[in-house]
Amino acid sequence: MHLGHTDPSSSYYLQEGQLRKLLQTFNEERDLGVYVTSDLKPSLHCDTAAAKASSTIGLIRRHFKYTDKDSFLILYKAYIRTNLELRSELVT
Repeated sequence: MHLGHTDPSSSYYLQEGQLRKLLQTFNEERDLGVYVTSDLKPSLHCDTAAAKASSTIGLIRRHFKYTDKDSFLILYKAYIRTNLELRSELVT
């Protein structure tokens, strides 16, 4: 991944002795659970966190036919909020 504003079309090579190999380029990378894009914006990371939270809410709704406010609050704090808090702390 190329970071920075100068010459984003640069090519990078790995050379071992006489062998020279062109390295593949990527626009995004996931490292330690954090998505990093070449423009260093956190939007991809936030989108994946929101999608994961939405998926978890759907899972709770499918598996718990009836949840009152207190039950849902317990499930929300245990599964959804902790995941969102963890992902937001990784970005900051």
